[in-house]
Amino acid sequence: MTPETFDWIEQQKPRLVRWAEDFVDTTKLYRATRKTASKDPGWRTPEVRANQLRNLLSAAQSGSPLAVLVNFLRYQIGRQNQGWAHRESGKELDALLTEKLGKLIPERLAEHRYQLEAHLAAQLLGFIIRHYTYQCSLAGTRS
Repeated sequence: MTPETFDWIEQQKPRLVRWAEDFVDTTKLYRATRKTASKDPGWRTPEVRANQLRNLLSAAQSGSPLAVLVNFLRYQIGRQNQGWAHRESGKELDALLTEKLGKLIPERLAEHRYQLEAHLAAQLLGFIIRHYTYQCSLAGTRS
């Protein structure tokens, strides 16, 4: 990638942070599940487990383009209790990835599309995990 491409990536970070924080705050995936809501706050399990987010992050960091990440996310949503149990947040993340992130890359950088998709998705998911961890600490759930 060119220096212009790296500069463009840096300019996207504030937007990605805003999207990540909005996603976490809107979906509230850090809240305790109904099963654990009444238990000791130190041991409550959030709606979406941190490992689900980290699995997506790992896929993005390995260079997977957006189509592969979305396919993996949908698979996890389909697994429900063994995967992404909070369907609404999964669908919201699907939309964030496909409708916002997927349309962010300008035509002038299209030759690097798949690299940029993976890089931006990894950035976005990293920001989501950071804000999710923070919100888990406030909500008394473990991240």
